[in-house]
Amino acid sequence: PEMVWGMLRTASDGKGHMIGSAVNRQRFGGGYIQVLAGCIPDLEVDVFTMDSVPSKEYLSREGSPQAFACLTTVDAMLARHHEAALHHHMKALKERLVNVPFSGGVLQPVGKKGAATNDSIAFVDDRVFRGSAVACVLRSNLVKASATYTSPSIELARGKLTLTDMGNNEILITKIDGKPAASAIKELFETHIPDPNPSKLFIGVQHKGSLIPLSFTGNPEEETLKTLLPEGVSLKDGDTVVFVCDDPLLDTEFCAGSVMKDLEKHSPVYVEKSVTVAREARKFVLASSCAGIHFSNSLLNVPVRRDDVLTIGAGAQLFAPPIISRSVGRQCATGGIYCPAQVVEIASEPHMVPRSANNMIWGGIE
Repeated sequence: PEMVWGMLRTASDGKGHMIGSAVNRQRFGGGYIQVLAGCIPDLEVDVFTMDSVPSKEYLSREGSPQAFACLTTVDAMLARHHEAALHHHMKALKERLVNVPFSGGVLQPVGKKGAATNDSIAFVDDRVFRGSAVACVLRSNLVKASATYTSPSIELARGKLTLTDMGNNEILITKIDGKPAASAIKELFETHIPDPNPSKLFIGVQHKGSLIPLSFTGNPEEETLKTLLPEGVSLKDGDTVVFVCDDPLLDTEFCAGSVMKDLEKHSPVYVEKSVTVAREARKFVLASSCAGIHFSNSLLNVPVRRDDVLTIGAGAQLFAPPIISRSVGRQCATGGIYCPAQVVEIASEPHMVPRSANNMIWGGIE
């Protein structure tokens, strides 16, 4: 991946800024290189890891263009073992970037199983980040950004919890409505989610008027569940929570509608041009005043028949373009990745939530 990135940097003469990552399992049968190019004359990029978030004074400094967006990538292993610390850093960054939309995702390890290295890879200009959590604050006075988020929110049932606070934001749930927690969750899943079930169950906790879906792990022997609370979110013994799930079909429809409405706010100006590409005959290229970036749940990567889509790769299984491309791809240049969890804003705070989708639109002001 580093060699491919170096070749892309060479092709661009090292001018401007480049942000990207190496990802896998985007389409079965082989990978492909995706490039989204744009011209932002006054673009500046602040790059840092999540354990060194700059001060509010630095992020709002004079003499630089205003921040219009923040992109974040987090290594999957870091997210698994240091979720509370990462949420703390993201929350601090959001508080210092007022009215700046967040977009990002959790990156899977790149490479074959059993390889010497098993880290995710993110790139910013000439820097390579392996197994890290990186934030890029994008600055320009010529661009404005907005984002829409989809997270698991389909209510299945409510339950009263019997729990123990284990410290460090970790909660041990022993009973739900008086029943052993693991058995109650199994019964809820079998009752409300049909088989085959691509959906996942979450514990929904109210916070600042919004519902935050929390993942949990179970211990079948002790019949208990464990979950980790984000900073500022609380659960007490006897509280009632909402059990929610995702639904790929409904999430797809909601994503498409929200992205189309979001693009309308930017009043895009666009034109399609037909160009000749070596070994590919004629091809349509879109030039637009807007760009769209997505970090999506892989279940939204919808399979299609071979005659429904033109793809790169030699796999027998083909997939349709991502939702953002199918929704606004004729008006707006798009790109992005599928990843196991996404950075979404709930109650004006960034959270890493699986089975979600994050779609960001950049629009030129002038």
